[in-house]
Amino acid sequence: MQSEAAIFHNASAPHAGEITPCTIGSMNYHVVASLIADLNTLQHNRGAEVGVLDGDTSEYLLKRFPSLQLYSVDPYVDYSAHEHNRTQSHMNKHEVHARTKLAPFGQRSVLLKDFSVPASAQFTDKSLDFVFIDAIHTYEAVSEDLRAWAPKVRVGGLIMGHDISWGGVQRAVSEFGFANNLAVYRSPSTSDVWFCLKPDGQMF
Repeated sequence: MQSEAAIFHNASAPHAGEITPCTIGSMNYHVVASLIADLNTLQHNRGAEVGVLDGDTSEYLLKRFPSLQLYSVDPYVDYSAHEHNRTQSHMNKHEVHARTKLAPFGQRSVLLKDFSVPASAQFTDKSLDFVFIDAIHTYEAVSEDLRAWAPKVRVGGLIMGHDISWGGVQRAVSEFGFANNLAVYRSPSTSDVWFCLKPDGQMF
């Protein structure tokens, strides 16, 4: 199987706004980690995950990249209006699980208990190597997340997210790609990751 980097660099350039399939990955955090490694993403050694839940992806990335400073963003509030099993009691349990998993990494792991857009204001533009967006999956929420977090990623860094098969996610990512003339790729449904590289000269 080709590496994620080889697939990305050898593929013909898609039209902006189209989301091009590529044959990579199983679990979402495996795909994310492979992209970070194969595309030599860690230059500032700083990244963010937006939407943490149990902390599985954050834990995996911190284990895989010993130099990484990871900011894990989640308000841990009830959003059962979007997903029925995300009640406040369930979110409280998820927060406890995430904090337990991330505690061993000390200062390399920063869990920001905040909403996505306000949390993004804590970062200067182009200060992150990557962002992985996996929060509320509505069109409106993903669009807001993209507008808030894309400027925080350095030129050449990775803008990524999860669950591209969801209609709202796909529409928001497609519109973002079209508006910014970006080549966007998606992994198979087993991992369901979308990703793009931030090119030079971007206005966001």
